[in-house]
Amino acid sequence: MTPMFAGGVTPRKGVEYLIKCKDKKEDVLFVIVGDINLDKEYARRVEEYANKNRLRVKFTGFVPRDDLKALYSACDIFVLPSLEEGFRMSLTEAMAFRKALNRL
Repeated sequence: MTPMFAGGVTPRKGVEYLIKCKDKKEDVLFVIVGDINLDKEYARRVEEYANKNRLRVKFTGFVPRDDLKALYSACDIFVLPSLEEGFRMSLTEAMAFRKALNRL
């Protein structure tokens, strides 16, 4: 399974909750699309957690909007673990690619 998140990698986006919910029995590749330079310390902690727990996490960094199409097409599910979000364009984009949505 390949869940994908798209947005800035910051505490308010809740990326750590996404990778912490992984079931140990499943083969999962998390694709985290977004700028990791907005909060470098947070991004480092998330990456350390993933490494420590042997999780497969791919941080793409910033991806231009035109290139996002391929990532939406490749993922199995789009997840928005945000802690404070009203409406997000990434949800609309994921729906346009007919991806299942999960908002933690």
